[in-house]
Amino acid sequence: MDVDLKLEADYKITEQDYVNAMRLNNRMTKKGAFIFGFLTSLFLLFSISGSGAIQFISIGGAAGIILVLVFGQVIISFIARSNYREYKTIQESMRVGLRDDGIEFSTPDGGGLMRWEKIFKWRQNEKYLLIYPMPRLYYVIPKKIEESGFHVPTLISALREKVGSEA
Repeated sequence: MDVDLKLEADYKITEQDYVNAMRLNNRMTKKGAFIFGFLTSLFLLFSISGSGAIQFISIGGAAGIILVLVFGQVIISFIARSNYREYKTIQESMRVGLRDDGIEFSTPDGGGLMRWEKIFKWRQNEKYLLIYPMPRLYYVIPKKIEESGFHVPTLISALREKVGSEA
């Protein structure tokens, strides 16, 4: 790693950061989108060409899938806001540092090194990086830490090299 780059930063997760990170966590994968699209198409096809009970069930299935997709985001936002308000640790200052052997996270109460081989997966969007030590547990790193000088592209390159493609 280039020693001239800043590879440590302090940051806080805001309530909106937490909501947006949960939305990113729940972002549908390509496989999930294919399955939802296939089922919706199938239901719509049966609702047009079916008869009686099949048509009724198909319309209900298509409507159910659409409702899950639309209201899912509203429910996720509500749950995330409630969790953020109750989860005091996420509201504290955090520190992230890029090391040769992993990513170091710390809070005022403690911290530790997440070694590259222990990272289950990672994902990102234009504003956040999520680092997963387990399938449903993740660390949130807002990309706005670049404002404090942290070189986010170096972290992303290290994740690609040491962990693999993003999920």
